[in-house]
Amino acid sequence: MADRFFAPLGWRVDATAVPLDETYPEWGDSPYVDLWLAGSLRLADALNHLYVALPVLDDAKHYWIGDDEIEKLLRAGSGWLATHPERNLITRRYLGHRTALTRQAMERLAEVDDAEPETLDDAVAPPRTAAAGGPQSADGNDAADRSLPVALQRHAAVLAALRSARAQRVIDLGCGAGALLPALLAEPAFH
Repeated sequence: MADRFFAPLGWRVDATAVPLDETYPEWGDSPYVDLWLAGSLRLADALNHLYVALPVLDDAKHYWIGDDEIEKLLRAGSGWLATHPERNLITRRYLGHRTALTRQAMERLAEVDDAEPETLDDAVAPPRTAAAGGPQSADGNDAADRSLPVALQRHAAVLAALRSARAQRVIDLGCGAGALLPALLAEPAFH
């Protein structure tokens, strides 16, 4: 996977599997590799490649994945991701295999690449309509919800989940600068 990611970006790649235990070679290889990269790239480009590569190679993001991750991916992938031969795999892995987010990102990459979104691994879901006749996003939410900033969409989703769980107490620890706290304090059920 390291070669598939880095080689098209101009890197020379040397990846050697790390044995699970050198004393017992019959145990096979660990999931880790000894990775050496060489290339002549601008430092900013190299850092952007690494920013995207780490969660892609690990194939596991260890925090909340939301719409803002699309922006981070497109910002770090600017100038190279839209034309990368593994853009579909990179996008899917970076976004934690979240189908709706992957489709949105592929639509945006198609815009950047001036390609038809349908040519990028079925990036665009067919338009859906609600029973009332309004357009819906791929995840079933009203299209009007997309006009809200991502942070407010996330706050609404958290509040909805807390309400459905009938939570009475909530602790907001390690979740950023505390932007959700005013919304939590406004809910009488959480006092």
